[in-house]
Amino acid sequence: MTTWDVETFYEMAEAQSKIMDMGSRLLILDNLGHLTDCILRLAFYDATPASNAILYSLLALSSLNLGRTGPAVVLKIKALSYLQQSLRLGNIGHRTAQHLMASMLLYLCETFQISSTTKDWAEYLCGAKQIVVSGVLAQEVHADISLLFDWVSYHEIFARFGLVYWKPAVAMRGMRFCAMDPVAAKMLVPRHDFGCDRQVLDYTSSIFTALMPRITEDKDLTHSQTQDLYVVEAKLRSGLLESPPIDVTSTEISRDRDKTTELYRIAALIYLNRAALGYSGEELRHRNLVHRGLDLLCGKLTYVPPWPVFMISCEARDDAQRMTALQILAKAGEEPRSFNMRLLRELVEACWNQDDLHDEEAMDYHTKLRLAIQSAPYVPPFS
Repeated sequence: MTTWDVETFYEMAEAQSKIMDMGSRLLILDNLGHLTDCILRLAFYDATPASNAILYSLLALSSLNLGRTGPAVVLKIKALSYLQQSLRLGNIGHRTAQHLMASMLLYLCETFQISSTTKDWAEYLCGAKQIVVSGVLAQEVHADISLLFDWVSYHEIFARFGLVYWKPAVAMRGMRFCAMDPVAAKMLVPRHDFGCDRQVLDYTSSIFTALMPRITEDKDLTHSQTQDLYVVEAKLRSGLLESPPIDVTSTEISRDRDKTTELYRIAALIYLNRAALGYSGEELRHRNLVHRGLDLLCGKLTYVPPWPVFMISCEARDDAQRMTALQILAKAGEEPRSFNMRLLRELVEACWNQDDLHDEEAMDYHTKLRLAIQSAPYVPPFS
């Protein structure tokens, strides 16, 4: 065996064991483990700096999961060093996918231990998105690469939500900077085994994109834009109505995916109602969505998805609903990446405070979200 083989063998074995144990909890929406498999293959592909960047990012993330912050910092520094070495060699072949993967794992490390001095998570995510939008991978799209695209896209969608309220001008520049290359967009075929229905995420992204000028520049939607959003609402609602009852014969993984998709669908409808369609939040069909969302969040879930729990909890009006929401957030705060959930609880309570202070005349919805999110010491990652 070579020196590299001897020194790395045990680290590889440890990483493989850890990621298989924690995969679905930390690699969000990886219920089937396909993303975990892809990461392991590229991490152990060879002894190049690109493979080592993934390996040490993975070890850093698993160390954070075990509460070993000191070793995690050392491992993350090694991962960054290997990534920088590999980037100097250029984006060629499978190395490009490895760079994307290492950037995403470093992004997850940052969001895991996020603090008031942390800003790197956005930089790592932007680096990964740049690889996607550049079209470099367009000629190599296959199942695994499509899965990586879905992974990056999911995190970018909800990072955009946080950024547009926390620092609107930066969000607008980022949207122009990260526009998808047309060639890459045509060649990408999204997978249908992601942990949440891809179409629901696409609808959510289209809502954010349509509302960007309204949030950042206080521009009213045009009649055509409003009509387009009513079409999106109809599509989301039709999916909600057509969702079959939970099939007792289905697998636990498929049930998790159905529940997760339902939560994102409900959250998208809640946000669309309040942000664009003029709902006050008191309408019966809106209150029914909130009740349904809280019921789902109280049930058995592999993990509590941050953006849906934030959107649904913000709409809790009476003491009973708010107590339920706080219990959900408290329970989620015991899981990995709990720092984010504790912050989300503070943001939810800030929204409730605004509702209570403006009980007679409701505050503008976007203003309320902006005040709450800007009270955070850093851009909240809602993914």
